[in-house]
Amino acid sequence: AGNPLVNTVVNTGPALASGSSLWPPSPYSTCKPITLRLGSPDVEIRINETTDAILPRDNPTDDYLTWAPTYALARLSTPMGSDVDVVLTNDAPNIGGNVRFAAFADPWPANTTATASTLLLTLPADGSWVPFIIAGEYGTPSINDKDAIIEAHQTNAAGPILGTKALMVRVRKNANTLTNSERDRFLFAWQKFRKKVGGLNYVVVQEMHRLASTAGDEAHMQPAFLTWHRAFLLLVERELQQIDPSVALHYWDWDAAAPYIFTEDFMGAPGAGGFVAEPQFSPTNPLIGWDTDLPFSGGELRRNTDDHTLDPGSNMKPLDDPVDPSLIDFTDYGPTSSSVFAVNSFSDDVEKSSHNPGHGWPCGSGHLFTPSRSAADPLFFLLHSQIDREWAYWQNMHDRQGVAGGLSVTFPAPQHYDNDGAWNSPGNTPDAGFRQRGSYLEDGIWPWDGTSGGTPGTVEERPINQAT
Repeated sequence: AGNPLVNTVVNTGPALASGSSLWPPSPYSTCKPITLRLGSPDVEIRINETTDAILPRDNPTDDYLTWAPTYALARLSTPMGSDVDVVLTNDAPNIGGNVRFAAFADPWPANTTATASTLLLTLPADGSWVPFIIAGEYGTPSINDKDAIIEAHQTNAAGPILGTKALMVRVRKNANTLTNSERDRFLFAWQKFRKKVGGLNYVVVQEMHRLASTAGDEAHMQPAFLTWHRAFLLLVERELQQIDPSVALHYWDWDAAAPYIFTEDFMGAPGAGGFVAEPQFSPTNPLIGWDTDLPFSGGELRRNTDDHTLDPGSNMKPLDDPVDPSLIDFTDYGPTSSSVFAVNSFSDDVEKSSHNPGHGWPCGSGHLFTPSRSAADPLFFLLHSQIDREWAYWQNMHDRQGVAGGLSVTFPAPQHYDNDGAWNSPGNTPDAGFRQRGSYLEDGIWPWDGTSGGTPGTVEERPINQAT
């Protein structure tokens, strides 16, 4: 299949005498050979689909992955006479993202990912789907939308290409390292989100964060600080990706100087005139004229006028060490003492020692300074992506990710935020008078759990949902 048949003659006349010339056929003295080619196999690849929920046509909106293992499928799109061996590779030369491959396993081994640079698959002749696993190659993310190409080669990695699949290794990056194209797509997505009318728009997002800081403040000074903000970031990130699927909520690493972030072409250069002023944007920056919409914090953005392109530790305390390396040494996620305010856990210390100074340094008395209005500034989301990154690093170092298995999710011990199992009934916890609902593993998180109101001054109090 797929091989040319050259200079083939079929005699349909009387038998020829022995030794007769078959080429060129009489009465022609010259004749161009006829090349016949049998049908070549075509390979189709799908990402983020399962065999029991395969779509009639490939959905281009799901061709995105991160460093995590991702389910994929391949098949012969046209049935053949026999099975076909293919070898999956990345395209060459690489000009964007790369992926790694692994054979399918069920269940998938916990805390592992795809690591092979190629993968051999035998595709059934009848066109049945064959599962396999892919993941973004760490250190080689995409730069542009769907610049990562999987190639399916016949027989071996140097064989003919029978099919390709374009996808994107879409991850959150250090915002200070973005290309101009990545930066511009990010900013234009924010501009369109800012102008969105109805549904989950930027006004609603600001109000969500403001309300979360009321009614006992589930989102701050509680063990739910990290979990609430992770859900919040993901909610906003998915909205931005509805506008441009190639963007992500990149992070501001305030452990180092960020000369590219705090410029007129990106998140704004320091303003002029007094201690707090509007950041300066270039005329072509989509953020120019960015007004906030909360009734008590409306109008232009406000930040302090310090030079934020410098290393934070070089010009202001307490940011001489904004991310304490000892944070990684905490073995407990949440407090184990009788008070949720005790500084003996990762969630508590990362909020106070890393997050709080991060808000204060670029702000002064501007929008980032208080939870009731901080989400009005787009810089808020770069800041909190850094906090989410710190938590992800801690989870990885302490093997504290949830492990998916079938329809359930299990957690390595210790299972609960307080590490003694006293998460279920507020009356059983020594800090029942302070702990807000949402602080322990199996609590719901407002507003995603659909709750509202509750008795003021109790752990069941939740923000009152506002009419849209």
